[in-house]
Amino acid sequence: NIFVGTGIGSGFVLNGQLVNGSTNSAGEIGHICMDPEGPVCGCGKKGCLEAYASGTGMENFVRAELKTGRKSLIKELAESRFENVRGPLIGKAAEQGDELALAAIARVGEYLGLALANIHTLINPEMILLGGGMMALKQYFMPTLLETMKKHILPVADQGRALVREARFENDAVLLGGAAIFA
Repeated sequence: NIFVGTGIGSGFVLNGQLVNGSTNSAGEIGHICMDPEGPVCGCGKKGCLEAYASGTGMENFVRAELKTGRKSLIKELAESRFENVRGPLIGKAAEQGDELALAAIARVGEYLGLALANIHTLINPEMILLGGGMMALKQYFMPTLLETMKKHILPVADQGRALVREARFENDAVLLGGAAIFA
C-alpha cells in the first residue's frame, strides 16, 4: 500500500508478512532519490520522490512556476497569495483546463509511475494499492502514471494484469494498518 498525500509512505507485505527492515524504516518510498540534483525535500535531502509526487511537492512546483511569472488561473484562484496554492485549488484549476495545473498533476503521475516501476522491478509485487489525499486528482495523473510504469517495467515482469489499484480505505489506511499490527 502506498499512501500519497502531503508526504508519501508505504507498507510492504511479502509472503503475508509486513516488511519492517532492520531499523523499522522499510517502506519510506517517499525518500527514494529520483534525482540527486532535484528539489530539496522536507527531510533535507535533494530529489526525493516526495519532493516531486506528494501534494506538498506538487504545490511547491506550482509556486515556483508562478514565481517565474508563468501565467495560470491558479494565481487568480489563490488571490495572488502563494500560501493559498494548495492541492484542492490546483485540482479546481485542472477542472477548468489550466495548463500549469494539468502539467503539475501529470508530473506527479510521471514521477510516481517511475518509482512504482522501480519497485516492481525490485520486488515484483502481485499488486500495488494507492491511497491518500492525492487520489482526489487520480483522473488527471493515473493515465501518465500507468503509461510511465508500462514504459519502465521489464517486459518479462509485466503480465498484463491490473497491477495498480486504488486502496479502499483511503485516509483510514494508516490507522487500520497500525491497528492490524498491534492487534
